[in-house]
Amino acid sequence: MNNSFNYTRFSLLVKRQWVENKKLFLMASFALWGLGVIYYSLGINWEMGHISDAVQPMYFIGSLFIGGTFFTNYIFKDFSDKNASTNFLLIPASHLEKLLSACLYSFIVFPTVFLILFFITDYFFVNFANSVHEGLVLKNNLRDESWKDNELWYRQLLEKPDIFFKPLIGAWFIAQAFMMIGSVMFIRWSFIKTAFVVFAIIFSLALLSNYVFDFFIGEFDKLAEGSKRGTFLQVQPTKDFLKMLTGIAIKYVFTPILLLIAFLKLKEKQV
Repeated sequence: MNNSFNYTRFSLLVKRQWVENKKLFLMASFALWGLGVIYYSLGINWEMGHISDAVQPMYFIGSLFIGGTFFTNYIFKDFSDKNASTNFLLIPASHLEKLLSACLYSFIVFPTVFLILFFITDYFFVNFANSVHEGLVLKNNLRDESWKDNELWYRQLLEKPDIFFKPLIGAWFIAQAFMMIGSVMFIRWSFIKTAFVVFAIIFSLALLSNYVFDFFIGEFDKLAEGSKRGTFLQVQPTKDFLKMLTGIAIKYVFTPILLLIAFLKLKEKQV
């Protein structure tokens, strides 16, 4: 099987994965929605109509990352068993088509379903809390608009996408791509092993970030000195500039690189 792309094979592979897993997908979606309802129910003050500030971001970020990585790990569940992985690799589809099918479910289907569930749940509880609080204000003739805090995080999420939403989505795509690599590489306990590796990388980068930025700034300073002799262009970046480049890499660069690695790892297992 060559690594070309054929739409018919790809569509059949996508359909096959749906037919085999649709019941589990539907049950998992219902469970995710049920957890959201329970979490919101515990985080709302039913008497005052106020939702705790931590409920919306924790449910959104936690479910997106934890649920998303579990889902991606499940897509590659066959690699947890040698015989099952052989059967998966023998499916008459190219490695590219198998990876793109996983990307379709992980990057499009899951977030679409999750966002629908999240906004339905959030809309219901926010409007309920607002109506309760507004009723209390009218009943007691108070001038209180604190009920608007229920929508504060929701407004910030949509009104300032460059500060919060885009970096969050970029990090989520990276987490999904890492999970694809780990699910293919590790035979058993792939989710735990991949999570450990990712946390180790994040922890190491957090410890070394200032050192790395200082190192690059020092190297560019040397280049700037050389530019005075006509050797290099004079470039003197700051830490803020390097942090901006890191943010751009998180949003747009790391994910394609990790997906390429996942494709190569999948290709290594060719039978």
